[in-house]
Amino acid sequence: MSQMFPTLAPAVLPIRLPLSRQMELAHLNGFHGLDLGASQLAAAYAGKTVRRLAGDLKFHNLRPGGWMLPFEFMSRASFNTESMRLIERAARAAAMLHSPWCYYWIEPASDDLSFAANAELHVQRIRPIADVIGAHGCKLALEPIGPVTLRRGHLHEFVHDIPMALELLDAVARPNVCLLVDSFHWYTSHGDLGQLKHLTADQVGYVHINDAVEAVDVDDQLDDRRRLPATTGLIDIAGFLKALDTIGYDGPVAVEPFDARLTRLAPAVRVRLAAESCERAFISAGLSWKRD
Repeated sequence: MSQMFPTLAPAVLPIRLPLSRQMELAHLNGFHGLDLGASQLAAAYAGKTVRRLAGDLKFHNLRPGGWMLPFEFMSRASFNTESMRLIERAARAAAMLHSPWCYYWIEPASDDLSFAANAELHVQRIRPIADVIGAHGCKLALEPIGPVTLRRGHLHEFVHDIPMALELLDAVARPNVCLLVDSFHWYTSHGDLGQLKHLTADQVGYVHINDAVEAVDVDDQLDDRRRLPATTGLIDIAGFLKALDTIGYDGPVAVEPFDARLTRLAPAVRVRLAAESCERAFISAGLSWKRD
C-alpha cells in the first residue's frame, strides 16, 4: 500500500538556494520528495525542460512534492487571465512529473464580507482554478487556518476548521478540490482525531506538520510562531499522522515551522533539523521513514 511521504518544502523553512542544491539537501537528509514552485513548473513547461527536471529528481532519488498556487485567488488584482495561464502551464508540467498536489489557504476572517458573501466569492474564484488544473489531473488542496488570534478584532469570521472547510468544498462542487490538513491549524481550531478519521483519502490533498509554542494557551497561539514537529509535544503528531494513514492518505507531508531561531541557522542545518523532526514524527506514528 502506498504511504504518505516526507517532502522538503523550501519556501517555508525558508531555503533560498538553487534548485540543484535543494535537491542535494533533500536527498542527503532523507526526504523522499521536494516541493517545486509553480513558476518553476511553468517555466519548465514553456522551455520544454520538464524531462530534464524529472531526470534531476530521479538522480537524487526524489519524488516531486506539491506546489503552491502562485497568486492570491481572492485578490481581484492577481486573479486574472495571466495568472490562469501560469497555472495552466504549471499544471501541464506537474502532470508530466506526476505531481498533482497544488495547495493554498483560506483567510479565516474578513472586515468587508459577511460569511455568506465570502463563501459565494470563494466558490466563484475556486471553481475556474479547479477546472483549469483539473483538466491536467491536478487537485487544489485548501487549508483552513485555525488560530483564534487571526479572527479577533475582525467583523466577520470565515472558514477556520475542518468541518467548515468541508462545507465550503461541498459548495464548490469540484471533485479535485480537497483539504490541506495542517497539524497546527487542526490543534488551534480545537480539532480532534475523529475529524481526521472521518475524512476520506480523496478529501486530503496535502499535509503540513509542526508543533505549537510551549507555555502559550491554545487560543493565544500565533500563526507565525510555531515549532518543528515532535518537539514541544503540545500537538499529538503521532495520532494526527496515524489517523491520516488510517484513511489511506498517500501524498506529501511537509514540515512547516515558523521559528525565528530556525531561520537564523544555515540552510543546511535548517534542512537537517527539519528532517530529524519529521523522522521523529513519522516513527512516533509507526510510519516508515526510509525510502523504498
